[in-house]
Amino acid sequence: MAQGAAVVLGDADAAQGVPAATLLGLVRGSLAEAGVAPCALKVPIDPASDATFEHLKQAGCTRLFVVSSLKLGRKRVVQLEERSTQKRRVLFAQRMTAGSVEELDLVIPRLVRAVLVRGSSQATADVDQVTNKEARRWRKRDGEMLVGGGIPVGSSFASGARPSYGLSGLFSYEMERARLDAALVGQFNNSGDEMWHSSFTLGAAYLFNARNVSPYVSGAIGYGGTWMGGSVDDANFGLLLSAGGGVEFFRLYKARMLLDARLTVPAYELSGSRRLIATGMLGFMLALR
Repeated sequence: MAQGAAVVLGDADAAQGVPAATLLGLVRGSLAEAGVAPCALKVPIDPASDATFEHLKQAGCTRLFVVSSLKLGRKRVVQLEERSTQKRRVLFAQRMTAGSVEELDLVIPRLVRAVLVRGSSQATADVDQVTNKEARRWRKRDGEMLVGGGIPVGSSFASGARPSYGLSGLFSYEMERARLDAALVGQFNNSGDEMWHSSFTLGAAYLFNARNVSPYVSGAIGYGGTWMGGSVDDANFGLLLSAGGGVEFFRLYKARMLLDARLTVPAYELSGSRRLIATGMLGFMLALR
């Protein structure tokens, strides 16, 4: 017997201004995208009826989802529940508000993901699935400009090297899964310096998801100069390459935070050897709107 999920309305008035077929179709489609196959009900069922459990058993339905929509002016409050197929019990429920009927295709996929993972609907937002009520006044555009700065802390692998900190200026153009970066970095200490390093780089990053928190990998090429004290005691400048990654926080908001780590490989040598530089950075950026 085939197994799958049944999707029904909470009651006869559950749609309230939304065609029932539209509401049910959006939920079924979102479940199918999440890998939950629908099951075909032979007769319409009422989730409040005692006969519901027998109908579900006959149709081979192992899961039951109940959706309802409440009309509040132009808004639609949508609730999705997963109920037990053996007794009258709600296993998990989430509710979201759509600013209009046109936002249902944003709200319902998020509700489905939240109910399936037993999590909050706020945690299921992608950059292209944010309602007008939430953190932004407009939809996620194809790209946006970001400006900001950071505090880099780096060190070489030379004997006796100590961490060197400084300041950085950041300028980026960010899309859904990619980011183009320009960075001006200066690392220095107030006293007892073992390394000074400054550079200007152009690079790109790939973001692994479109959520509020996105890990990424990145690479860059640029021009810089380095002085190292201690056992090296030499300075030079030239081209350099860097690769690394990090995490970008608050992508659904105007202000962002970056945690970045990378390894820089200069094309030039210091005291006859190429000195690699490892750098971590805490950065903050602001979207230009």
